[in-house]
Amino acid sequence: MHRAITLYLTKERDFSYLTLSNPERDQCGALLTILYPFKVESTRIQQTDRPMIYHVYWSYKRMFNTINELKDDLEGSLACGRRKDSDWIAQLLNAINEME
Repeated sequence: MHRAITLYLTKERDFSYLTLSNPERDQCGALLTILYPFKVESTRIQQTDRPMIYHVYWSYKRMFNTINELKDDLEGSLACGRRKDSDWIAQLLNAINEME
């Protein structure tokens, strides 16, 4: 949707200040990647009339596995030393550690 949003913001001059830079787009993508698995699991549990403990257990297991994978990916990105991204990656890693 990036192209459509950029086109809209270009045409609507009152909103041109909302145009995202490349690093900001990367940050939004990272947040979507982090939050999507939690949305899927939440929706899955909400669709059952009576969630059983084994359904909840596997949902939590998948969510904690997602957290661990994200932590590994972000720690790997920090280790690569991409300086311009390191600040927000460190903040995101801190947030994920707190979430865990």
